[in-house]
Amino acid sequence: MARSRRLIAAFAMTGLAVALGLFPYERVDAVAVAKFSAASKDGVPDQYWVETASDVPASGIAKSAAREHGGRVKHVLDNGFVVQMSESQARALAKDSDVVRVLQDTWLRPTAVSQPNPPKHLDRINERVLPLDGAYYPDLNSPKKPGAGKTIYVIDSGINTAHVAFGGRASNAIDVANDPGDQWYNKDCTGHGTAVAALAGGDTYGVARGASIVGIKVQRGCETVVSRFNLVAAVNWITNNAPPKSVVNISIAGPAFDGGSDAGARVVEAAIRASVAAGHTYVVGAGNNDGNACDVSPARMPEVIAVAASSAATDVRWPSSNFGFCVNLYAPGENITTASNLSPTATLTGSGTSFAAPQVAGAVAFRSMSGAPNPGFQVEFESTPNAVKDEPDVNAAQLLHVGGLYANPTDVPIKDKATVSSTIAVSGEGDPGAALGTVLRINAVIKHQARGQLQVDLVVPTGKKYRLHSMSNDTGDDLILKQIPVNASDIPPNGNWQLQIFDGVTGTTGTLIDWNIQF
Repeated sequence: MARSRRLIAAFAMTGLAVALGLFPYERVDAVAVAKFSAASKDGVPDQYWVETASDVPASGIAKSAAREHGGRVKHVLDNGFVVQMSESQARALAKDSDVVRVLQDTWLRPTAVSQPNPPKHLDRINERVLPLDGAYYPDLNSPKKPGAGKTIYVIDSGINTAHVAFGGRASNAIDVANDPGDQWYNKDCTGHGTAVAALAGGDTYGVARGASIVGIKVQRGCETVVSRFNLVAAVNWITNNAPPKSVVNISIAGPAFDGGSDAGARVVEAAIRASVAAGHTYVVGAGNNDGNACDVSPARMPEVIAVAASSAATDVRWPSSNFGFCVNLYAPGENITTASNLSPTATLTGSGTSFAAPQVAGAVAFRSMSGAPNPGFQVEFESTPNAVKDEPDVNAAQLLHVGGLYANPTDVPIKDKATVSSTIAVSGEGDPGAALGTVLRINAVIKHQARGQLQVDLVVPTGKKYRLHSMSNDTGDDLILKQIPVNASDIPPNGNWQLQIFDGVTGTTGTLIDWNIQF
């Protein structure tokens, strides 16, 4: 490893030290100390980044380092390499004149900011199993906030758009129950709509904190009941005016049959069915009658996602929540804290399937960011099965889960005929069911001149390897892996997850831009 240069430098410093009456090697050690840096916290044991001098090929230094000092070179880049060796070996390597510095590697953590002491409903949907851990990851480690670019329509009593929970993302589109000039035209008098909207997408209380929230008022004045046909008018407006693949929340329910006839319910349901056919997802409350959700409209519809309410603290069905075959899943709906219409900072606490449904609507908006053709199905699929203890229908006993997303956005250059890797350290998934079935999904963005040259593997904490992309004759540019499912049912979530990329052909360039794991 550039032995002649190092010996000349050592002899020169020795002569100078003798002339000054100093111990000959004292200055050499001081230089080495200055060039070595251990991690102050979260250090990766025995793994270091070695930055090399600009006039010396890093590949040559890497080979010499392994030969002279021991250790294993993992990656070689233009200006350095990553090596696994002991601290004493790394400190010795730092003395080399061709080495600029040696830095201990550090674990990557989720870039999501945990919300300390969040409302209990958010704490619960972020866990697979109890007990609650007192944290929620609202940004899910994504460059964009959950639901960004998506719209959630809240058919309800209107929204107090001035509330700080919405951060300017809320608006009221149309009032189908009141006339312009009426005191409560397009304003929320009862507070129900504001509370629901904040649970769908408000800061502090909601799931889809990047979504646009649009209110459609169907309550007349300050009444707490809704005309069926005002509801029909609201649904028709969405069908004709909403952007494609919007999410609609209806925290309103009524008996399917009125005097032995379900004709009125069928009118509402026909409007919703047409809107679903137009590409929109409808999330509705299952109703608060402690009865069969199949007796309630629109919850009985197979085209909607009907949400029942549970306790965030015990996973027991909220006593008044409807239940049964027509329920798609549960979400916390007991003693839920959310925004109030009374002032820009006011809050309220309430219970009901009205407050459970919008959490699911927010989750659907978030999942739709991935381009999934049926984000509602994905939300159901990723829910925690058999979580609600006293739901009589086992298929309905699943609980909403909005799991953590962990990312590594650091660019990694791809080398010809070599394997490069990027690591994500997962430590916040303390629940044993976080990787149930095929819930685990991988996303990656790789810039490359010929994606067919690439082989991409996922290496899980146990060392098991999953092939995500194989080499082929495809000559197209770039490789985008989107929502790739991985059957990781037997893999503990915490530990190091590594994406490995092998370029099997020479003469092309590329870079791993970003990748993430969605539990």
